[in-house]
Amino acid sequence: MTSALSFLKTYPALVIISGLAIGFSFLSPYFASAGNIEAILGANAVVMIAAVGMTVVFLAGGIDLSISTVISASAVISGLVMAATGNVMLGAIASLAVGLEICPKVGDGRHQAAF
Repeated sequence: MTSALSFLKTYPALVIISGLAIGFSFLSPYFASAGNIEAILGANAVVMIAAVGMTVVFLAGGIDLSISTVISASAVISGLVMAATGNVMLGAIASLAVGLEICPKVGDGRHQAAF
């Protein structure tokens, strides 16, 4: 009993999320389906990739909050280019170009001049 209580005190978020997932799985047959899990992972892919990158930065002893700025700027430029041209590939290239242009400036402290 002590180990279960210790686990509950140590990982309360994991226990709550697991309980919710199990509960919703019983309430809806579509919740735990492969299609729903794929949709959730697909909708959150960018956030998960950024979270993995930020985890590495935190583990290395640093902190870098500029990642959200770079992602947002890249997404806006990509959307604008795709809306103007109708070309998805050109939007992706523009997004990469913006990210590659902003990242070095943010990394060395010149980000105030960039914006």
